[in-house]
Amino acid sequence: MTVPQQPSPYDPYGQPPHPGTGPQQQGFPQPGPQHPQGAFPGPQGFPGPSQNYDVPPPGTPGVSSERMTGLPVSDAEARQWAMIAQLSTLVTGFIGPLVVYMLYKDRNRFVRFHAAEALNLAITTVIAIFGLSLVLGIITVVTFGIGGILFPLAFAPGIYAFVVAIIGGVRANNGIWWPYPVNIRLLS
Repeated sequence: MTVPQQPSPYDPYGQPPHPGTGPQQQGFPQPGPQHPQGAFPGPQGFPGPSQNYDVPPPGTPGVSSERMTGLPVSDAEARQWAMIAQLSTLVTGFIGPLVVYMLYKDRNRFVRFHAAEALNLAITTVIAIFGLSLVLGIITVVTFGIGGILFPLAFAPGIYAFVVAIIGGVRANNGIWWPYPVNIRLLS
């Protein structure tokens, strides 16, 4: 005995549904992913394709709340310029992040955040190296040269800046809002 098939409510022409399409039948789930349109999840910690890079996660330190008035930037371009801002610190010091900050500060909050973090890192590193050199110089004079053994410690902020700039560049390229663990935030 055959049971006549009811027309699918999704088919305006009353054609019988193809197997595996239409509403769920006999309690079995439909094949394929069941996500609303445009809401595909990315890998854990990374945004999906519908991520808006102009909206930071709540509680992210150093994010500017100013209104973006410039031409909008695509998500791929935002990730690219944020990565360039981070990695340019390794080559140009504060000049590269400053240029990216000045060009994109009104166009995209994600690029502005990463450029400001990189610029703040460069400024913090210069201050830390100068301060450590001054303190270690005074220790060297007071100890009649014996404190000169500690002088390589003046390069520790530079090593820290090198490591976190690379991590920041990778995170920016992956679309992650990552504030540096230790940074003086002069700009936001």
